[in-house]
Amino acid sequence: MRFVAVETTAQQAVFMLHKTRDLLVRQRTMLVNALRGYLGDFAIVDPQASRVFRWRALHHPGA
Repeated sequence: MRFVAVETTAQQAVFMLHKTRDLLVRQRTMLVNALRGYLGDFAIVDPQASRVFRWRALHHPGA
């Protein structure tokens, strides 16, 4: 049996931050993809880049 070194509190905090960021990025991607799908039902087609999607939504809210 191999023994694993105990992680410090700082290491655990960094790991938690990375996992939380990863979760938020995945959820953001899911949300943008869902919105693109719903807008596609109304024949509103936008490039896949979420940055472009956000910029257009902010600068052209009526479009």
